[in-house]
Amino acid sequence: RSQHLEPFFNSRNFAQGNNWHPAIAGITITNELDRNSAHFHKAIGLIAEFLRIADSKGFSKSVLVCAPVTFEMKPNDLPAWHSFRTFLNDPRLAPYQDRLMLCPNAYNSKKDLFDDFNGTGQGWVQQTYREFGKPILFTELGLSRTENYYTPEFIRDQLKAVIAYQKQHPEQLLGATVFQFSNKVWMQTPDDSLSEGAFGMFRHGAVVKTLNPQLSDFDPLVAFTNNPGTLVIDALERTSTYYAVEEAYRD
Repeated sequence: RSQHLEPFFNSRNFAQGNNWHPAIAGITITNELDRNSAHFHKAIGLIAEFLRIADSKGFSKSVLVCAPVTFEMKPNDLPAWHSFRTFLNDPRLAPYQDRLMLCPNAYNSKKDLFDDFNGTGQGWVQQTYREFGKPILFTELGLSRTENYYTPEFIRDQLKAVIAYQKQHPEQLLGATVFQFSNKVWMQTPDDSLSEGAFGMFRHGAVVKTLNPQLSDFDPLVAFTNNPGTLVIDALERTSTYYAVEEAYRD
């Protein structure tokens, strides 16, 4: 694994000299591998190895690292807590506890996240920070437009709550990433009938241009058995999610 990680530390987009590139605010490794305990175990080992290499190269210890997890709820527990315990209690991460953050992928309402989760009287964020004492970064936040309770206001209120709470409690909440910029191009439908294709701030519209790239356009390490096919450029059309996100940040 060390061999596979080394190129990251040599990349000019990732590192500057023997330290993090100034644009690097944090590192997320893998995504939702907590769905499979064996895969999650490997992901945690990868994070431990990543931090070991960073230390061996003299990188600063200011950049936080996480493995984004699902918002799955276990009996008698809050969502993601089981995965967080698995992550934080792994002995391989014991030397790096001050370098870890908690990264859930959540599609819950402002009320659930910040006001009252399932009648507990407190939001999920407050309870989670009190339980684990680690900063939280929502690596996915939003809602599919296929949900029957979807409204643009749902997403707007999520984001406004994140922004307000982060300003008041920066030690608890680092922020959120909106899921996602555009509908997945291979899963979208014109009527947003597929959930994975209905999260984006943009949908893909009419084809603007079709390009026919040549093999010489690609890195020689990229292997093609035949030809590289075509590259379709299509228009991006704003969805109602776009206006919700814009409103949240504008306010």
